[in-house]
Amino acid sequence: MIEECHRAYLVPLVIRLLMPKVRKLKGLASRKKASICHRKAILSFIAGLDITELPLFFALLIKPLQIVEKTDGPANLFWTLPISCSSEFQASSLLEYFTLDNIATLSWKKKYGFLHVIEDIVGVFDELHIRPFLDLLVGCVVRVLESCTSSLDNVKLDGLSSDQHNSSTNSNSLGEERVPENQILVMVSSH
Repeated sequence: MIEECHRAYLVPLVIRLLMPKVRKLKGLASRKKASICHRKAILSFIAGLDITELPLFFALLIKPLQIVEKTDGPANLFWTLPISCSSEFQASSLLEYFTLDNIATLSWKKKYGFLHVIEDIVGVFDELHIRPFLDLLVGCVVRVLESCTSSLDNVKLDGLSSDQHNSSTNSNSLGEERVPENQILVMVSSH
């Protein structure tokens, strides 16, 4: 049993030690299910903490994304808070850093992994423990998905512009389409 006077220092230390286990699924593909169960067990432990002890967990969840610059005022204040003091946590101060430009710098692997962690958190935490952080979680998910949609739209536009370029190079002087020499046409006869 942990004495209440020690809890303020011990719980943040435990959260910091467990955080890498939440973020990363290590091991072989054959052990992926075991890693997911391990993550959910750790999340169940963290979900059992007091609500006042959870802001550090959510801040550490976002920190590896390197969205927040350490030199910025309100966000920097949170990263440097004493271990036991996290009452100044505000989702809006962190969400302002989740811009399309900042998220675009993240690898697909980080985005995908982050979304899976959020999915597991929503599945494990009860309403009482997740409600104070729901704005942050939903805001992050929406912005990551918006970034992915924007990236897909850009890929589609690039594909269309290259298709237009290819079609302009495949027409003769009369504007008629030519078949590239290396393409084989198959005629289907109608009955």
